[in-house]
Amino acid sequence: MKAAITTNYGSPEVMKILEVETPVPQDHELQIKIHAATVIMGDSEIRRFKIPVLFWLPLRLYMGVFKPQ
Repeated sequence: MKAAITTNYGSPEVMKILEVETPVPQDHELQIKIHAATVIMGDSEIRRFKIPVLFWLPLRLYMGVFKPQ
């Protein structure tokens, strides 16, 4: 299956489409196939990480200090 992987903060060019192994659901899990997804402005802003200074440190601690989790 294909997955969009972001390894660094930055513009959309840091996002890579990679082929990854399809996960196998366990007994109490369900696997859903997604055909399309949306990206809103907030997703783009968080990925670029150009945000006001007041929110910078708490968001970096939550999302990953050096790279996205």
